[in-house]
Amino acid sequence: MDIQISTRCSDDKLTFLGEDESKIITVLCGSELPRPVYSLKGDKMIKFRLDTDYIGTGRGFHIYYEASPT
Repeated sequence: MDIQISTRCSDDKLTFLGEDESKIITVLCGSELPRPVYSLKGDKMIKFRLDTDYIGTGRGFHIYYEASPT
């Protein structure tokens, strides 16, 4: 992961959301490998959104996912 780092990820960020998009699971930026992201209880999916201010650069990110039975 390499997304422009800023205070509280205010510039560029990768946001993971619950199924209905009203609940934020986590917000990521910078280049440190994040901890695993899990869906919220009862959600069957995770949505993600990349926001950018188009200033500065980063190499981007890769997402690996695994589905598991509940």
